[in-house]
Amino acid sequence: MTRSLAPVLATLLAAACAQPAARDVGEQLFHDPRFSLSETNPFACATCHSVSPDDTRLVAGGSLVGAVARPSFWGGFETTMLDATNVCLTRFMRGGLLTRDEPRGRALYEYLASLGTASGTEAVPFTVVENTTNIDRGDDARGEEVWQLACADCHGAPHTGEGQLHPSAVVVPEASEAFATSVGYETGVVVIEKIRHGVFFNIGGTMPPSSLEVLSDEDLGALLSFLGV
Repeated sequence: MTRSLAPVLATLLAAACAQPAARDVGEQLFHDPRFSLSETNPFACATCHSVSPDDTRLVAGGSLVGAVARPSFWGGFETTMLDATNVCLTRFMRGGLLTRDEPRGRALYEYLASLGTASGTEAVPFTVVENTTNIDRGDDARGEEVWQLACADCHGAPHTGEGQLHPSAVVVPEASEAFATSVGYETGVVVIEKIRHGVFFNIGGTMPPSSLEVLSDEDLGALLSFLGV
């Protein structure tokens, strides 16, 4: 079963895909988990991407201003916006592949195009740590800031999960403590691995990886200190 986008798409089709209307619908879809058409997906494009210079979050996907003019995505692994969007849809949003002729895809494109190119048109660096190692711990106060900027929107409060976006966003660091115990690793190393590799850690979930450009080792060390792992 998939979520119904009929009301939104009806608005788009009734306007015969005129660009202003498509742009407005695309903005709605950008902030709506139903874009993925999955009944179980709680995440929207806006969960992981910024579209405003006033957005100070440390979002895993970074800013999409200028994205329509970029030559590549995902660190060069994808060369079209459609393919890059499909990575998000299938890996993190539990949806199916988007095709070129779907109105929701055209609407999203028109919205992103309307954002301009203020952030430049070059490919955005996306450096993923290949081999996870332990790192130095940092300042607790900065770690709390990092939690609020990078983690709280999905996971809620640490240790309790209060305010979490969805039950699938597990309680941190307790969920990692349980996994660490089961495999015989330090909890901190498991947290680092999950943050750096996300869903590619192959222990379930839909969390995206955090590149070094989004989250430095210094900030990650401060976060670990705040979490007490």
